[in-house]
Amino acid sequence: MNFLKKIFQKEPLVQSESPEDFWSWFKENSTEFFNVVKNQNDIHANFFDKIAPKLELINQDFWYECGMDDDN
Repeated sequence: MNFLKKIFQKEPLVQSESPEDFWSWFKENSTEFFNVVKNQNDIHANFFDKIAPKLELINQDFWYECGMDDDN
């Protein structure tokens, strides 16, 4: 019966990623993200749609928002 358990065993829904992996990736893309937010260049498609899958690898229940105090 063990073979049935292996066949019907559910795979994890997502792979996990460490927070360190996320921040490393985020730093590599930070200039692009900064410019998207600063210029309000389709923030949803050019920022949220890119970070959402990465954050979901860490925790599917994360909520996030973005904004700027000033131009810097």
